[in-house]
Amino acid sequence: MPTELRLSDHIGNIDGELQFGDQNFQETCQDCHLEFGDGDQSVWLVCTCQTMDGEWKPTQILLDSQIDNNDSQLEIG
Repeated sequence: MPTELRLSDHIGNIDGELQFGDQNFQETCQDCHLEFGDGDQSVWLVCTCQTMDGEWKPTQILLDSQIDNNDSQLEIG
């Protein structure tokens, strides 16, 4: 059964930092991609995001910290 979760509905850019509990990070972030942990099953969202003063800052967020697989359905935990 396919499942999906729109990250932009759950992650925002707060002054150059990706954070759960906000939305629409894609509006002020660029070059986003996923990176997978070496030797574990961690998954990171890595972007360059704009700060409040207009600077661009590399940032990342561990998706595993808030996203769970519950009976084949992805959920925010």
